[in-house]
Amino acid sequence: ASVWRYPGSSSLLLVECIATVLFLRQRADSSRPYRAFDASVVRHLPAVTLAKALNMYLSFVAMKRTSLPVYNVLKRLQPAYAVLQDSIVRGTGASASEYLGIAVMCLGTVATGVGDLDFDVVGYGIALTAAACQSLYLVLARHAQDKVPGMTHVDLLYYTALYNCVIFVPLTFSEITDVLDFLAGTGQIVELIRFLVPFVCLGALLN
Repeated sequence: ASVWRYPGSSSLLLVECIATVLFLRQRADSSRPYRAFDASVVRHLPAVTLAKALNMYLSFVAMKRTSLPVYNVLKRLQPAYAVLQDSIVRGTGASASEYLGIAVMCLGTVATGVGDLDFDVVGYGIALTAAACQSLYLVLARHAQDKVPGMTHVDLLYYTALYNCVIFVPLTFSEITDVLDFLAGTGQIVELIRFLVPFVCLGALLN
């Protein structure tokens, strides 16, 4: 999408979330229905949802301003954030070997930045923020599993995808004018259809 310059990243993320919800809903065990509006779920899932939505949205923005290899290196800093976030949210600690591994990753990131001829401080900042949001999502997701008895990782995926729809619907409407102008170009609707199918499939599988 970043290479294609499609202006509707929120609409793509909305379609991905809807596809995930529909797929998991269809595969759900009838003896164990989802409880999207249960008090315990509503209490702990909004923060998880927001962290995931920020990661998804900022990742799109970051990939527009950095190369894909650089973006992937910056996202590898997720454990550095996770150690601090997990200690604050769940009161856990890391071992000396884990700290050593994180230090090596940080050095690798610095080396990447020094050798990046297209260094963009804003792009790096957005990518690092996206990595922080991704690690926060994982920490908060584990915290939600600690607090909500019987919640599985599949339940978490369903709830966050469902709640993310609420976030991406208004964002999609805010982009609608730019999207319609873009799709008015020759062959853009066909290109969107060709892009959307693998994007949704890969996004759902990655989820």
